[in-house]
Amino acid sequence: MLTTAVAPSPVVVPPDRLAELARLLNDGGEAMPFAGAGCADAHDEVMAVAGRRWSS
Repeated sequence: MLTTAVAPSPVVVPPDRLAELARLLNDGGEAMPFAGAGCADAHDEVMAVAGRRWSS
């Protein structure tokens, strides 16, 4: 079997949609953060966001 690696494309979220997602996270109750392969090099950043959101 021949496989070809494909570099992932960055996800660009429009600012209005990003603001809506932030509002949902801020206004919501409990949540479980899921961080996939796109967060592979962002461990510290993901943990910082999780700590701010879910530690209070």
